[in-house]
Amino acid sequence: MTNIFDTGKEITIHDNDKNDYSGKIYSKTDAFANLPFYAIICLTNSNFSEGDWQHEMVDIYKTSEVQQELINFQKSGRTTHILIIPKNPADFGRVDKVSALREKYLSDY
Repeated sequence: MTNIFDTGKEITIHDNDKNDYSGKIYSKTDAFANLPFYAIICLTNSNFSEGDWQHEMVDIYKTSEVQQELINFQKSGRTTHILIIPKNPADFGRVDKVSALREKYLSDY
């Protein structure tokens, strides 16, 4: 018998200007493989219904300690999913990606 590990699902989310942010969404039971060093982290309560993801974002931030963020996520009961969007540390584009995502998904931002 072969063990099959669920290593997250590919996902793309968008900011208000329709810029794409591609990454992987993980639940607490998923195995984590090939993690980036730098990433944008989205902590969310999400569900997949009728072929589409619905997200209730709790927090969005950048980190250089993805592994530690995953450990914190697995221990926490605060959210159901973590979305990891790889980030190149040399990415100094005109758009502040974290702010753009926070503006769209966090109502108190």
